[in-house]
Amino acid sequence: MSNDDTRRRPSEAEFATAAAIGRINLYKRSLPVKETAPALSDLHKRLAGAGQLYERGELADQRYAVVDAISGVYDFLLDQGFSPMALEPLFRPIEALEGQHENRLDPLFAERRRAGRPGKSGDNHTRVGTLAALANFWIEQHGDSGELKRDLATAATRLRGRWFGTITAAQLTGARVALAQEGSDHPIVQTAAKVRAFLDRAASDFGQQHAFAVVVRQLNDGPRSSAIGNSNVLEQAPAEPGE
Repeated sequence: MSNDDTRRRPSEAEFATAAAIGRINLYKRSLPVKETAPALSDLHKRLAGAGQLYERGELADQRYAVVDAISGVYDFLLDQGFSPMALEPLFRPIEALEGQHENRLDPLFAERRRAGRPGKSGDNHTRVGTLAALANFWIEQHGDSGELKRDLATAATRLRGRWFGTITAAQLTGARVALAQEGSDHPIVQTAAKVRAFLDRAASDFGQQHAFAVVVRQLNDGPRSSAIGNSNVLEQAPAEPGE
């Protein structure tokens, strides 16, 4: 389907600004349905700080960030009158991570639940949903050849950068099939809906023909996170906001 939107391609500075804003927004707090305590604002600041350390840090820093995030939730709930006994399961991962720091192997994380191949991770589901949404959008906006396989091969050539690694038409086909097979409550479907919303917003801001490239740039400039499907792919350190 051809696109008649003739708006100019965003400049490099506009690409970078859109990506930086999208990245900063990852750490913003949405408006609560009901504010239960002013301390929630402080908790969010603590969690955002832990998230940023997790994003930038090496493995040891990421472990510290996990401990700090869980501790923040634990401390908040204690202040709300929750019993320490009720919160013991929440504290248990902290003990396991502290044990690792002391060179102890904690059985909580040290054994596999069953034999055989590991199951798909949340990071994988997020990645598949993202690829499916991008592939579907490309076909809708740029699929002029009349041959789906060729259109997906062309889309794959546009999906390059630190978020993507190496993408093939077969991967895009598999992502689209997975999306079509899952129910509305599945993480793949939910992720695809979110990414489609990003694409539609980029189309509104920059035009249909540039939306795909804008979202690809946002993904490539984003932090390492299972929330955006790249925690097992990125090798380069993420850029600082605004760089």
